[in-house]
Amino acid sequence: PESCIDNPLIVPCKCSGSVGFIHYDCLKNWLGSKLQKKETNELTSLFWKTFECEICKSAYPYLFKVNQKVYKLVDIQ
Repeated sequence: PESCIDNPLIVPCKCSGSVGFIHYDCLKNWLGSKLQKKETNELTSLFWKTFECEICKSAYPYLFKVNQKVYKLVDIQ
């Protein structure tokens, strides 16, 4: 996919070079596949075993700001 206003290339961790860049939607989809969910009648819990880069181990931020626009990695409804 190409970088655009809705899907910019971001640098979410401390990795450098070409492995440091990822499209926002790609990272969001990958993190979504790692999401674990527990539900009861009163409560829904969302959690990840890790919310970090598998290479450099730095934690991902929940929000990114690119050119004054805010991008959320986690959408909670």
